[in-house]
Amino acid sequence: MSIRTDHLHADLPRRSVRSGAVVLVAQAATIVIGIASVAILGRLLTPGDFGIVAIAAAFVAFITTFADHGLPQSIVQREDINNSQVSSLFWLNVVGGILAAIIGAAIAWPVAAWFARPELTGVILVLSTSLIITGLGAPHLALLQRQLRFRTHATIGVVANLLGVIAATIAAIVGWGYWALVVMTVTMAIVRTLGGWFFSNWRPSRPAIAAGIGPMVRFGGYLIGTSLVGSIARQTDRVLIGYWLGNAAAGFYSAATRLILIPATQLNAPLTSVAIPVLSRLQDDHERFREFYRRGVEVIVLALCPFVLVAMVAAGHIVPLALGSQWGDSVPIFRALAPAALVACTRVVTSWVYVPLGRTDRQFRWQVFRAGLTVGAYFAGLPWGAVGVAAAYSIMSILIRIPAVLYSLHGTFVQLGDVISATWRIGVASLVAGLAGIPVAMSLHESSSHFLACVLITVVVFSAYVITFALTPGGWGRLLALREVIRHLYPRSSQHDQPGT
Repeated sequence: MSIRTDHLHADLPRRSVRSGAVVLVAQAATIVIGIASVAILGRLLTPGDFGIVAIAAAFVAFITTFADHGLPQSIVQREDINNSQVSSLFWLNVVGGILAAIIGAAIAWPVAAWFARPELTGVILVLSTSLIITGLGAPHLALLQRQLRFRTHATIGVVANLLGVIAATIAAIVGWGYWALVVMTVTMAIVRTLGGWFFSNWRPSRPAIAAGIGPMVRFGGYLIGTSLVGSIARQTDRVLIGYWLGNAAAGFYSAATRLILIPATQLNAPLTSVAIPVLSRLQDDHERFREFYRRGVEVIVLALCPFVLVAMVAAGHIVPLALGSQWGDSVPIFRALAPAALVACTRVVTSWVYVPLGRTDRQFRWQVFRAGLTVGAYFAGLPWGAVGVAAAYSIMSILIRIPAVLYSLHGTFVQLGDVISATWRIGVASLVAGLAGIPVAMSLHESSSHFLACVLITVVVFSAYVITFALTPGGWGRLLALREVIRHLYPRSSQHDQPGT
């Protein structure tokens, strides 16, 4: 597989838009699979089952970053890289996966003893061992991203998720309990790694340290640090809730978190996986970078916000519809997390600056600061239970968002005006749409059909959102401009379509 990417500069806008469309279709399928998995497994398993795996996954997430973050991103971000350097990064990543598995095995028994839940030992051991599999496949998947082969990359992800859910459902039906959720995670890791090796014809050479690997390791090291610190902060809430409030509370909280963050995580992350390689190719062309940045941020935030707005307004109907009536305690947690989910829709504003421009050191420093505030918010909200933890996290997320954006842009050619021009119309539209949906939700009786209620609220919120956006100064023109974006989805006969031209 070629490491060169210079031929990709030809007609890059069309390539990026079509790649984004492929990823959106794949993620739509992933979202459907994810919601289906929550609905199916939520009826086959108990909140306690989800709680056990949520607690174990929280600790494993602390060490997962060694296996699938950092070094593979170096492969994507670097403008020039050779086979020897990629091979060195591969072996370093494998070592990281093995190290992560060893750490997981070492903490398994102490964690189980601390929580007085012996079943955690086996779950942590198996989840940690799967990190070796993840480490073996991450560089191959990164090469697919570097070459903008997003159709292949997305297909691997969808198939992995589908097979994981099928395996988990079978395991739950035969009575494996919480092990069904472990089976799902391990199956996904195996399928992704096999897919990466199969569709990428690149193979590593013998272990060696290639020349020029130092800057890539530093770049990846800061990313690993950022992910590790972020994981510690994100998973602390489940650990605290599981320890102080029990398995059931952790299960309710975990389910609410997973459901409310579906739009942000299932659309934001994959679209970022398209944008980072494209922006990395444009890092030396400031004007084209800023133009792609503005358009990309606007499109993604515009697409994500209405889904979260619907979730905020229709929480009382979405949770029982997706999970079942026995998950009623997740509803107030779901509502409390909704503001944080809305803020999460704007993650691209900062991540699209840090990684493509190689400023992962600065990203790491901000993450350390943010993690301290996050953990502090969890402790502050804990006296009010899981709902208090969720509310405290949302408040903290809102308060630090503007400082986070300003810090990420400082010292770069990307300007605050680029962010404002891409997002202010969306902010106005979101406010109006949210206010329009509230009276509709309040007028619906609790005994109303949850499905019909969700449909009605969705129609009202989306209609108010689009109309308000169109009525803002320049809003209608921005919507019309999307036709140009859509035009890039269709192939055309051109010399630019030929590889290497």
